[in-house]
Amino acid sequence: LFSIGNGYLGFRGFFCEREPAHHPGVFINGFYEISPIHYGEDAYGFARFNQTMVDLPDCRYLTVTVDGQRFDMKSVQVDEYRKKLDFHTGMLSRTVRWTTTEGKKVVTTWETIISMEHKHVGAVRLQVSCASDARISVSSSIAMPASRAVAALDPRVGTMLNRPSLTSLGYRLLHDDDKHPIGFEGAFKTVESALHLTCGALHECTLSASVETRTEEDGPPSLVFMHEGRSLELCKHFYYLSAGRPGESFPLETIRKGKFGRACTRWHDLVASQRNHYIQFWEHALVTVEGDEKIEQALRFNLLQLHQSTGTDGMSSLAAKGLTGSGYEGHYFWDTEIYGMPFFNHTDSKTARALISYRISLLDHGRARARDLAQRGALYPWRTINGWEASAYF
Repeated sequence: LFSIGNGYLGFRGFFCEREPAHHPGVFINGFYEISPIHYGEDAYGFARFNQTMVDLPDCRYLTVTVDGQRFDMKSVQVDEYRKKLDFHTGMLSRTVRWTTTEGKKVVTTWETIISMEHKHVGAVRLQVSCASDARISVSSSIAMPASRAVAALDPRVGTMLNRPSLTSLGYRLLHDDDKHPIGFEGAFKTVESALHLTCGALHECTLSASVETRTEEDGPPSLVFMHEGRSLELCKHFYYLSAGRPGESFPLETIRKGKFGRACTRWHDLVASQRNHYIQFWEHALVTVEGDEKIEQALRFNLLQLHQSTGTDGMSSLAAKGLTGSGYEGHYFWDTEIYGMPFFNHTDSKTARALISYRISLLDHGRARARDLAQRGALYPWRTINGWEASAYF
């Protein structure tokens, strides 16, 4: 319900510390791995390779420690808890009032935005406030994907990858002009589909906190921001760049060098940009239901998720679960035009055109598939990511 995205990048509504969570998933629309489809009885014309949307490293990952006690929703004394998805900005916020084992009252707030105007960029602002002086530290790093739940008899998840799909190509720290560490970056590559990913984060701390760098062998580095006082505010601007998706034109060298990273926008600029974007969106998409506020909210929520989940670059589409989860493996079904297109036809012609452009880009694959089955014309796949049929059921 609290998933956020911008059509390219999507985060499920999990906590910044990632636990507890059913599936702390991060996705790029159309970023996939391939695996062979195994049949009990094979036959000519069956689809040969599956495509699965890949769980990505989490560059939003943050943990909070107060007086040596690490915040964890499972173990701390939670006095008040609120989580909110703002339809006017696409912002996901969470506020927790909690008490340390030493009796200190703490208020911790996380706010996350995935930019609608800068597709590769997102940010999280963390604010920690204590009733009295305390030792506050925030650890920031890149968290690797968690294992997915397996339900072999469920057609939505039954053929999902059961092996790691990403290989690390290395990490590096990022420094400012004075050689102070301000961020980190990691590069990755899928094992079989040969797609490349670079992701990282830059940090801004409002107070003169001391910064400690920690590295583990072959693992992602982390920055620890420490301050003794009553409050600490940290903004973490993260970015994701991919190369190799169908039709993607990012130069591989740009991905490897991470040149995009310093284009991250300041927090208040991001919020203003989001607000302006959603003013324009709701101007065309707003639905009012007189006499039933719950139905009205439900409709607006669904319109928001459609807007957040749909690719607008002409090389991605609308997956069965959008960018809210990995159900149906992130496949685009052929019924996008039936269920998704009418909304965009009436509210957002640019997105409607992008969806049709994606379909047109698959025409050669459709023609080849028709020839395989001794037919004329084009046979579009029932479910796919890269244009080739990925369904073992049809």
